[in-house]
Amino acid sequence: MAEQSGFEPRKLPSSSSTASSFDHDDYKPGAPLVRRYSISAASALAQSERTTLRSATTFLFGQLAREDYLELRQEASELHEYSNAKLERVTRYLGVLANKTRKLDQFALETEARISPLINEKRRFFNDLSTAKGNIKIYCRARPLFEDEGSSIVEYPDDYNIRVNTGDDALSNPKKDFKLDRVYGPHVGQAELFRDVQPLVQSALDGYKICIWTNQLRKDTTNGRI
Repeated sequence: MAEQSGFEPRKLPSSSSTASSFDHDDYKPGAPLVRRYSISAASALAQSERTTLRSATTFLFGQLAREDYLELRQEASELHEYSNAKLERVTRYLGVLANKTRKLDQFALETEARISPLINEKRRFFNDLSTAKGNIKIYCRARPLFEDEGSSIVEYPDDYNIRVNTGDDALSNPKKDFKLDRVYGPHVGQAELFRDVQPLVQSALDGYKICIWTNQLRKDTTNGRI
């Protein structure tokens, strides 16, 4: 029987023993088979190359990481310096603006102190002028007629007179004229009306007492209504 590499050969009984004297029950096997492993030189070389490659890769990654870290650190330092320079510039500019604002506030206070007496005097003159023109003024404003109201019995010769048709045929002249401080026809808007009452509003804002009393004339009863 040929030997196989890596295995111990099994020892058989001596050749002097006869087949008749061989007893199956008396047979005792030898030591168990043992596998003998061996690492060849090629395997050891491959393992060494893998270890070297792993070490080189780790070193290369470490170098790249260090270079990236140094580059980022340099960029962060430059950005920090740039931000500090900008912040210092903005701070100086805000200081200049604050100084100008203080000067403007001081100038405004001084100007107000100088013109305050003039404003009070102007208010007094304005109120005296309004009083000289007349404390009581009578204005008349006519609204446009609705379609179901028929024709108007009021005429507007000018801005200070109105002419009312009384409808009394017994009179030689059934139309009567009334002179007022101001007459506003149906075509006059709110802006023109406010221009005439604005002096009264200004006097009220200046602290003087004024009164605007309105009365609506009803066609059916000819009675006034506030």
